[in-house]
Amino acid sequence: MPELGLGARPDEASDAFSARVALALRERRDAEVEKLAAKWQPKIERAREKVAVASRRAEDAAGDRNA
Repeated sequence: MPELGLGARPDEASDAFSARVALALRERRDAEVEKLAAKWQPKIERAREKVAVASRRAEDAAGDRNA
């Protein structure tokens, strides 16, 4: 797997090489997920806060109508 910087070693069984490739792919995926989570987490939190504020306002408006 040249894109991962991996190559089979001369004495390495194909199962062992496959396991190394799978591990490298999982590590790459996990790093990309962490990067995306760090990028989007602040935006997600802001959106959640907007939803909470809108929900409180809706509840207050509903309470005013029922009073």
